[in-house]
Amino acid sequence: ELRGGSWVVVDPTINEEKMEMYADPDSRGGILEPAGITEVKFRLPDQLKLMHRIDPQLQMLDSELEACEFDDDNHNLLDQIKEREEVLKPIYLQAATEFADLHDKTGRMKAKGVIKSAVAWEDSREFFYYRAKRRMFEDNYIDQLKAASKAMTR
Repeated sequence: ELRGGSWVVVDPTINEEKMEMYADPDSRGGILEPAGITEVKFRLPDQLKLMHRIDPQLQMLDSELEACEFDDDNHNLLDQIKEREEVLKPIYLQAATEFADLHDKTGRMKAKGVIKSAVAWEDSREFFYYRAKRRMFEDNYIDQLKAASKAMTR
C-alpha cells in the first residue's frame, strides 16, 4: 500500500529503462484513503447538488417550493427537503466512498499505466526470478550488439 510521498520514492519515471512497477491484485495505491478522497473531492454542497439533480422526491419538493406562494408552506417544504437530504447523505457518501475505492485498486493503476501488471504474492518469487533473468539476458544481448556496431543505440 503506497500513500502520499511514498510514490516519489518509487517513481518509475526516474529510470524508465530499468524500472518496472508491479502490484499485488489486492494492493492499494491512492494518495489518500478513499474516505479522505471523498471528503476532499465530494464536499457537502456537491452532494446536495447531486441529490437534487437525481432524486425524484427532491425534484418534486423543489418544484413545489418554486410554485409555493405562502411562507408557511414554504417553511414546511424546506423542512421536508432538509429531512430528505439527511436521509440521503449517508447513502451518497457510501456510494462516493466506494467509487473512490475502485480508483485505488490495481485495475485502475494498470489502466493509468502506473504499474505494468498485477502479480499475485504467491506467484511473485517465480515471476520476478524469470523477469530478472530475462531483463539481464536482454541487457547482455543489447550490450553485445552495441559492441559489434558503435552506431547502434537502444
